[in-house]
Amino acid sequence: EGSDLVGECSFPQPTNFFQNTTQQRLDFLAQVKLFQRLPEDQHNLLASACEEVVYQDEVIIKQGDHGHEFFVIKDGKAEVLIGQTKQVTLKTGDYFG
Repeated sequence: EGSDLVGECSFPQPTNFFQNTTQQRLDFLAQVKLFQRLPEDQHNLLASACEEVVYQDEVIIKQGDHGHEFFVIKDGKAEVLIGQTKQVTLKTGDYFG
């Protein structure tokens, strides 16, 4: 069976994300380990490419799905399941996709 990601999560996107100041967006993204090596001149580009999506107790992606999105957890958590068995819980700053 595939892995499912479920949980209460929010991810960078225009609704609430862009109500924050640019500095708040940049500060959040700077906390994500994956982006810490990104050259500083690319930080604004990354922040402007982000969109916020809020999920609550629903499957976000299944193993084997073809996707074109990358998710960073801004607030909340997501569970990775194989079948009905929880493998790991992802939290703020974790990413997948």
